[in-house]
Amino acid sequence: MAYCQFLVLFFLMSFTTPLSSTSTAYEVLEGYDFPVGLLPNGVLGYKLDNFTGTFFAYLNGSCSFTVDSYELKYNPIIAGKITSNKLYYLSGIEVKIAFFWLKIVSVTRNNDELEFSVGFASANFDVSNFEESPTCGCGFDCVGYGNAAMKGTTKLSNRLVSFSSKNRKTRIETMSHTAILIAVAVAVVMLSQLATSSPDVEDKRSAYEVLQDFDLPMGILPKGVNSYELDRSNGRFYAHFNGSCSFSLEGSYQLKYKSTISGYISKDKLTKLTGVSVKVLFLWLNIVEVVRDGNDLEFSVGLASASFSIDNFFECPQCGCGLNCNNGQVRKLKFNPSVSSI
Repeated sequence: MAYCQFLVLFFLMSFTTPLSSTSTAYEVLEGYDFPVGLLPNGVLGYKLDNFTGTFFAYLNGSCSFTVDSYELKYNPIIAGKITSNKLYYLSGIEVKIAFFWLKIVSVTRNNDELEFSVGFASANFDVSNFEESPTCGCGFDCVGYGNAAMKGTTKLSNRLVSFSSKNRKTRIETMSHTAILIAVAVAVVMLSQLATSSPDVEDKRSAYEVLQDFDLPMGILPKGVNSYELDRSNGRFYAHFNGSCSFSLEGSYQLKYKSTISGYISKDKLTKLTGVSVKVLFLWLNIVEVVRDGNDLEFSVGLASASFSIDNFFECPQCGCGLNCNNGQVRKLKFNPSVSSI
């Protein structure tokens, strides 16, 4: 009986690593082949279930800092699961890209690179970027030297895109919130066009007129819709171009539209949109919904949304040249940043 009790006690002790463990959270990371720099300085303690890999790390309050133009935020409690070379089901860590706060959900080590995933996109960085831990508030700039640019690549839609730290940093620093929101808005514009087309050949109304029937401005559709289908019983629609359509806004943001876009349309609303994407920094985001709220249009990419004044959409963009087809000044969209959300 005493021997059985000893085995049970031994099993329970090996099952969970308590806060008072002699190993630090940083040493535990290294034990799973991760660099210590994944955690900021100041971890007070942790709990680790050695059987399932479930862990909790505790900070003395929230922690935020900036590294190479990225703003990072850690909650007082960080949780997830850890195995050799992989952290997943992460919660409590976010990165700000443009005006979006995106949750980091997994980190995977592939040889000398770490892949950070926010669910719909991922970015790879050299492990050497994480050999030391950043400090809350000042990151790596706590003793007066500049933030070291991180070496990395981004991976989107199974396509690896390499870029230098210098080019990436320049691109990030030159992108204004206004321009980013412009890109999101225009992307949704294209999605909207799908909903406005009509199926009957005899129907003389254009896709743009049908869009207005649902109290949405014609400018959320680009020029060039050659046909459309609309099931008025449920709002299901398809809009068709001669081919794919793309253009840039303010020279920094790329919009892409497939030859067929689809979704559902109802009064003041487009939902379940497919076929339109916008490039925000290095991320291609799918526009999934457009909602009119008074004199504002709210565009959603699923994880975040942005609102724009409806008067931005009184005219339609064109494939290839967008709103700058006559070499004129690119129109800047007016938006309400307080409505942006994650």
